[in-house]
Amino acid sequence: MKKIALIIIALVHFGVNAQNQPNSKTLTVTGKAKVEREISAYRGRATLSMDQLYYSDPSCNSLEQLKERYFDALQEAGVDTGKFTEDKSEFLSYGYQQDGTVLIYETESNDEIRKLFKVRIPGVSLAYEYKSELSEADKKSALKAAFDDANKKAKELSEVTEIELGSILSISDYSPESVIWNTYRKYDEYLTLTVVYTLK
Repeated sequence: MKKIALIIIALVHFGVNAQNQPNSKTLTVTGKAKVEREISAYRGRATLSMDQLYYSDPSCNSLEQLKERYFDALQEAGVDTGKFTEDKSEFLSYGYQQDGTVLIYETESNDEIRKLFKVRIPGVSLAYEYKSELSEADKKSALKAAFDDANKKAKELSEVTEIELGSILSISDYSPESVIWNTYRKYDEYLTLTVVYTLK
């Protein structure tokens, strides 16, 4: 009698577990929507390197002299040199043999950053970045568009395969960062959602 009771308990336990398992028949689709960002700031990185002056301008024999020449040229062009911050640690990571530094200029004005990049002297190389932001309203709009795209694909596949869709089992969100710094190259950016549907 005890053995029969144990068997019944085991069968009941198995039945409960089976009912709790998600439907094994599923359809997975990915929806995407293009992300629209707003540019909110610009950044210029000026690398001053004595290595670059070895052949181009041997008359300049110290980093301080190079910096002074660069600032003179910037001020003549109307650039506010007080906006620079210095990062010598970044310069050390570049592996140059001689002395140098990195000067970082950040502004919200496109005109100001253009002025900065028009000033070029030997020993100074420039790199450009821009800050782009994704607002909450634009993110929600992209989320809705990505979900609509996924839902449309699911319905099309359902029609083609003649299998009826059930409920949504799970959604995985691959949203981009709200704030990023990019180089000058622009590229299309997308928000994606992976949606898993059960099948009837």
